[in-house]
Amino acid sequence: ADYDLSGNIYMLNVDLEIISNGIAYHRLSLGHNFAGNATQEYAKVKEGTDIDQAHASYRVGVMNLSSFTGDFSLWTGLGWQATKMTSKALTGLEPEITRMHYMYVPFGIELALHHAASSYWVIGSEYRLVMRGWEKYQTLDASHPQQTDMLAYSAWVGMDYITTNKRALTARLSFDQWKVDSAMEDEIAGSNLKLINFELGVRF
Repeated sequence: ADYDLSGNIYMLNVDLEIISNGIAYHRLSLGHNFAGNATQEYAKVKEGTDIDQAHASYRVGVMNLSSFTGDFSLWTGLGWQATKMTSKALTGLEPEITRMHYMYVPFGIELALHHAASSYWVIGSEYRLVMRGWEKYQTLDASHPQQTDMLAYSAWVGMDYITTNKRALTARLSFDQWKVDSAMEDEIAGSNLKLINFELGVRF
């Protein structure tokens, strides 16, 4: 209940997509941070910490590209997200590690509307039905808390620009939340993880 983490991470994300029969598609998404900095506070003591963030997901969906001057897509699938915080221990001491892992089923929608020339506004959201969460905190032994309720979702806005060689330059600003409420018998308090993301990419 007294633990707080804040920081910045820089991630590399790769999506592989296969489109079949004109409207259906399959997408594999992978991501891991390559740099970051963070500060954790526990029992009113602040210290620097190393943070690792990773995700992997498979989504299957359908898209409509012809009904109006834009397109939309719907999808579901299976995903995994993990966050690990490692304290910078003093010489001779083992570092303390906090982990939060979530396995989830996504349900999402994205809408793209033509803006001007070769640019499109994009807006989307995804509800994530968390199937299982694993949490391990520095000073506690329990690793599978008795969660009474879990809420996870993502929402984003952005813009796509289609180049003359059919590449797309993409920009997204998104907000993610992962919230876990603990049961009365649970020795681990609930957690609330919030992420604000700014993403730049190229779609081939």
